[in-house]
Amino acid sequence: MYVAFTRAKHQLVIWWANSRGMSSSPLARLLFGDHEDIARQTTVLDGDLARKRFSAIQQQVGLDENGESIMHVTELTLDAPQITPLVQVKNTASNSGQNAEFPGQAARNWNWRRWSFSSLSSSLKNEDSDSHKGGFDEGETSNEADAEVESSGSCYLGPGLFNMPASAEFGSLVHEVLEKVNFTSPTLKDDLLATIDSYGSEVLRGIRSEELAQGLVDSLDTSLDPFIPGFKFTDLDERDRLAEMDFHFSLAMPEVSAEDIALAAAEDESSMFAEYFGQLVEKWRADGGREIAGLMTGSIDVLFRVKSGNRYKYFVVDYKSNRLHNPVGKVPHAAYEVESMKNAMEDHHYPLQAMFYCVALHRFLSMRVSDYDIERDLGGAGYLFVRGMVGSQTPLSNGTRNGVLAWRPSVESILKVNALLGGDVK
Repeated sequence: MYVAFTRAKHQLVIWWANSRGMSSSPLARLLFGDHEDIARQTTVLDGDLARKRFSAIQQQVGLDENGESIMHVTELTLDAPQITPLVQVKNTASNSGQNAEFPGQAARNWNWRRWSFSSLSSSLKNEDSDSHKGGFDEGETSNEADAEVESSGSCYLGPGLFNMPASAEFGSLVHEVLEKVNFTSPTLKDDLLATIDSYGSEVLRGIRSEELAQGLVDSLDTSLDPFIPGFKFTDLDERDRLAEMDFHFSLAMPEVSAEDIALAAAEDESSMFAEYFGQLVEKWRADGGREIAGLMTGSIDVLFRVKSGNRYKYFVVDYKSNRLHNPVGKVPHAAYEVESMKNAMEDHHYPLQAMFYCVALHRFLSMRVSDYDIERDLGGAGYLFVRGMVGSQTPLSNGTRNGVLAWRPSVESILKVNALLGGDVK
């Protein structure tokens, strides 16, 4: 009980009923017992005596900074119980996607669950994963042909991160290390080395700490063209980034079709992923559709802001340690150019993830920026394939830096998907 009471971050809800056996429970001792003499038997109060006791505890807990009671007491009566039929109940538009009540029939609705990008895309990859932390899907590319890019052209010279393992474990290590360091630190490489070496030999098996630290320094010191021209993560102040930002929001009720989500994204014919989303529509349609309801959750590697005039523009970024090159021989520049990164994105269904991230960012900014304008303030999503980012020597092809894939879904697409997921239409 102590752990449950002290770990709540935002709200703690306690239910008390004087039912059989409750008089000897720890909660009864906390509410009605003698806190000075814990050996003394607890006498449970009821009726008006219990109400007075709860009022006294409320006074003892006190007020918040706005002068409102921190503790609220709500008395429920069982004199006239209401029976809720096990049928879908339409929710009102006013609380859909905001603070909708947990539906009584949720246990009978197998689509009602905690969804994430990975759990939704698992049906497309014949997997069953509910993980949403970075790195879980960053192993070998699933299509070896994609890794065998023609190597007759220009090739990378240094070792970079090319020799590092291609595994989910390595991906998770990269995410965790980058979460813990200050990108603008004058001792960035030393900080990275110290962080890397804090992991045990089992985690670092097959990894040279010095090589990994230098490779990450080079990645962070790569210009993010065309995502943010001329900007590097080594320019990003700690105060302007949120690392591993979790998000949770309720979905539309009673449920939403994943096919409709993909269809809304596919309607933007100017998008580089329009064809991908069109194929996703056909895939779900052929499989009989996919309905989702309940909660959507995820974890964004980095949410950050960059000054644009006298305002900030906000971006979400996902690090990807996927190996897009053939592990044998030289690494061609083409392995980490746009077309190769786009193929990897679609192979792992990252465009779907990016769309969810942009919706989450839109909702976050809607609540945090008073004069928020989606067109002006939402910068879009970036996917950084860190192996292809080698600092100042990173190739630039048609305005795009190797390893940097930038995508800004259209305003219409973000708003349509947001509405389908239970958010406001505006």
